[in-house]
Amino acid sequence: MRFTRRVGGVLSIGIGGSLAIAAVVLAGIGTLDGVLTAVPGVTAALGGPGGGGTGGTGGGVGTGGHSVLHPAAYAAGATLLVAGTAAVRDRTIDPRTTLVIPAIGLGLALIGGVLGGTLTAVTGDPVGAGVGGLTPESTFAIAGTAVGTAVAPVVVGALREHTIVLLAGFVVAIAAVAASPTPVLAAAVGLGGGTGAIAVAWRLDPDGWRP
Repeated sequence: MRFTRRVGGVLSIGIGGSLAIAAVVLAGIGTLDGVLTAVPGVTAALGGPGGGGTGGTGGGVGTGGHSVLHPAAYAAGATLLVAGTAAVRDRTIDPRTTLVIPAIGLGLALIGGVLGGTLTAVTGDPVGAGVGGLTPESTFAIAGTAVGTAVAPVVVGALREHTIVLLAGFVVAIAAVAASPTPVLAAAVGLGGGTGAIAVAWRLDPDGWRP
């Protein structure tokens, strides 16, 4: 059983790490910018081309290259990394440990945004900053990531009957949705990434998630 759990944990870490690294790198180089323009209403809401927002540069999504896919990848990557680490150590998913997941996810989102902003500044492209120096795209990425990474604390808090962690997860998710320039989309993308990651982690290591 321990060997099986550890194999599942290694797979979780591998998948999570791959998602996290890919998301940060792609945010930096802006490879997925075009994805955002394919979602009706999102370009205008986030200030993309033709949207008149603060993040638009007239030719693509703003600083950092964050698209609708990035929050899901950040959230899934952070969740799988923490779940995989617990499995490798032959431990269950502890409620308090899940509170590390939002910190990791938000750290990835910030790194992606900073990397993208640095590359944009180096190339001399205009940088459209939103509230607090963040572009709408970066704000959306952070909000969506926060929602997605809050899923694990809510799920584990409910399974382990840990009220404080459960409420903490809800508070993070609600605050993130309220801060997003597109609340519904941030909630949908974040929940998709968070729940998808938990489904994969549970499949690879069911013993770590059972009550």
